[in-house]
Amino acid sequence: MISEDSYTKDWIIKKVSETGKHSDPKILEKVIRAFLLLEQIQSEAIPLVLKGGTSLLLHLDPPQRFSIDIDLIMTIGHDKLAPIFDKIVAKGQFTSWKDDSDRKHKTNAPVGHYKFYYKSAIDVNFGEEPILLDVLFSECYYPSTIDKAIVHRWLLTKEPIIHVKVPDIESILGDKLTAFAPTTIGILYTKNRPVEIIKQLFDVAALFDKAQNFNTVKESYLKIAEEEIKFRELAITWKDTLNDIF
Repeated sequence: MISEDSYTKDWIIKKVSETGKHSDPKILEKVIRAFLLLEQIQSEAIPLVLKGGTSLLLHLDPPQRFSIDIDLIMTIGHDKLAPIFDKIVAKGQFTSWKDDSDRKHKTNAPVGHYKFYYKSAIDVNFGEEPILLDVLFSECYYPSTIDKAIVHRWLLTKEPIIHVKVPDIESILGDKLTAFAPTTIGILYTKNRPVEIIKQLFDVAALFDKAQNFNTVKESYLKIAEEEIKFRELAITWKDTLNDIF
């Protein structure tokens, strides 16, 4: 499990210096706090799958970029989460949480949005900082998942080590490729989010170097394309999404 020393100012500054870059220590603090939130949710024995940028941090060493929020897939109902979140806050590492599900999102997917707040060790005068948690209430659609220990060069850990289920490299790559269908299931050009597109391209490059089974990449793309088509209520097929990309 993650040691309390991992979110002290001394540890964070030390880890920032080891990156060899002019990184913002508050960003690294958010990464560590995101891992802490993940671990505390996983410790509640909720069946879940971690996806998104934080899952890449468990796959890729050295890390390629920061990820400061948590994206989960759960089959548990939205109404079952409040007592679990209250229990996490009662442990003391987070000061409060709130349901942010009124936040607009791009599809009709069954998604919940939440914020967990903590007191920064880096800037005590700035106020409480949020960690964003997005939950997709669904069965896992990835063709292949594996268990990963929540351990990282940016974390100081101790026994017992907590594990979490994540998509494998190829499944994540197939997912990321769906982002490049800009008029159908991807990041829509009309949303004017160039940084998000660049981030996805960066991730694809890192994953492509590690991927081995491209049949799984294909299977993942097809499954996620079908899910996105359904969520967005589009009268198209996965073939149309490929034409959109190319």
